[in-house]
Amino acid sequence: MNVDQKKLKTILALLKKMSRDASLEIVDISEAKLKLILEGSQQGLERLEQLFQSGELREVLDVPVEDVSFIATNTLEHEQNIKTNAKKGLALTMTGDIVPADIAQLKAAVIEKSDNLNQTKPNQKSPLAQKKDTQTTEPQNLSCAKPIRANLGGSYLILANLMRANLKGAYLIFANLSGGNLSGADLSYTYLSGSNLSGSNLSGSNLSGTDLSNADLSSADLSGANLKDADLSGVCFSGANLKGADLRDTNLGGNDLILANLSGANLRGANLSDANLRGANLRSADLSDANLRDAYLNIAKLSGTYLNGANLNGADLSGAELNSASLRDAYLNNSQLRGADLRGADLSNARLRDVKVKNTRFGNNLGISELTKRQLVERGAILENTPDH
Repeated sequence: MNVDQKKLKTILALLKKMSRDASLEIVDISEAKLKLILEGSQQGLERLEQLFQSGELREVLDVPVEDVSFIATNTLEHEQNIKTNAKKGLALTMTGDIVPADIAQLKAAVIEKSDNLNQTKPNQKSPLAQKKDTQTTEPQNLSCAKPIRANLGGSYLILANLMRANLKGAYLIFANLSGGNLSGADLSYTYLSGSNLSGSNLSGSNLSGTDLSNADLSSADLSGANLKDADLSGVCFSGANLKGADLRDTNLGGNDLILANLSGANLRGANLSDANLRGANLRSADLSDANLRDAYLNIAKLSGTYLNGANLNGADLSGAELNSASLRDAYLNNSQLRGADLRGADLSNARLRDVKVKNTRFGNNLGISELTKRQLVERGAILENTPDH
C-alpha cells in the first residue's frame, strides 16, 4: 500500500466530505499500522463511525478501512496541565502492505503540522484564526499578514482583504473567499479544494503547488498568477482573467474555461483535452505541445497564438480566430474548422487529415502546398491570395 503525504492529504479531504466536517484533522498516526487519529466536531466524527458501521465506509482511495472507533486523545490543554475532560478522538485503521518507514515519515509530517497549528495560544489567536467558522459579509482587512498555518477550512471570508498575505501551506478547503482581495498573496501549497473564489482578485499571486481541485474561480482575476504544478482538476474558470498566467504542464482536462481571458498565458505542455474554451481569449498565448484533443474552442480568439506541436485532433474550432497563429507540426486531424479564420497562419508540417473546412478562410499560409490548397478549396474552404491590410 503506497500512501505518501499527497495521498494522505487526499484521504483527509475525502473524509472531510464524508463527515461534512471541514474542521476534521489527522493529529497522529500509530506506527504499528496505518491508524489515523482524527479530531473534529463530535457530529462529524460520529458520522464517520456510522458510515463504517453501516458498511458504506470500507475503503478510501482503494485503501481498505479495517476499523473505526472512538478513543481518548490528549489535547493541548492536557499538555499544559489544565484540568479538562479528555477529548474524544476517532481512530481509523487502514490495512494493506504497510512499510513501517513510510508510516514513520507520515507520522512525523502530521506531528510537525499539528505543532505548527498549536503554536498560536488560544488567547492570542491570529486575525484569521479568530474569524474561523464565522459567517460575515463585512470586508476583512488581513493584508500583509504574518505566515498563517491555521486550519481555516469552511471559513466565511467574503470580501476579505488578504493582499500580499502569506498563506503558504494553509488549510482553506471549502472556504468562502468570494470577492476577496488576494492580489500578490503567497498561496503556494495551500489547500483550497472546493473553495469559493468567484470574483476574487488573485492577480500576481503565487498558487504553485496549490490544491484548487473543484474550486470555483469563475470571474476571478488571476492575471500574472503562478499556477505551475497546481491541482486544477474540476476547477471552474468561466469568465476568469488568466492573462499572462503561468499554467505550464497543468492539467485542465475537461475544465470550464468559457469566455476566460488567457491572452499571453503560458500553457506549454498543458492538458486541455475536452476542456470548454468557447469564446476564450487565447491571443498570443503559448500552447506549444499542449493537449487540446476534443477541446471546445469554437469562436475562441487564437490570433498570434503559439500552437506548435499541439494536439488539436477532434477539437471544435468552428468560427475561431486563428489568423497569424503558429501551427507548425500541430495535429488537426478530424478537427472542426468551419468558418474559422486561418489567414497568415503557419501550417508547416501540420496534419490536416479529414479536417472540416467549409467557409474556412485561408491565405498567405506557410507550409501548405498547391495541391493541399486545391484540396481545401474542393472541401469548401475560401482561399485568399492577398495579404490583410
